[in-house]
Amino acid sequence: MTRQEVLRRKPAPLRMHAILSEASVRTEVGGPDVLREQLDHLVTLSRLPNVTIQVLRFEAGAHLADSSGFALLSFERDEPPLGYIETLAGELFLESSR
Repeated sequence: MTRQEVLRRKPAPLRMHAILSEASVRTEVGGPDVLREQLDHLVTLSRLPNVTIQVLRFEAGAHLADSSGFALLSFERDEPPLGYIETLAGELFLESSR
């Protein structure tokens, strides 16, 4: 909950753009009531002006993120974006000067 506060903080909330697989929003963990609460929470977050949530439909087929998730972090200053991947062996941070 503390991490989510940065999306609502004043005066400068962080921006978030999330792309979720359709499987992640259809899979029940904890039963239908828990899934409903999770989906309601995503809808509430998506109404914030600094939050974008997209769902990658099953029809899109296989993609590079099938085996694990990743994050692309961008910064307001002239710093290059940073890639973050969680693996079974630990975390990877990827950066490029391009």
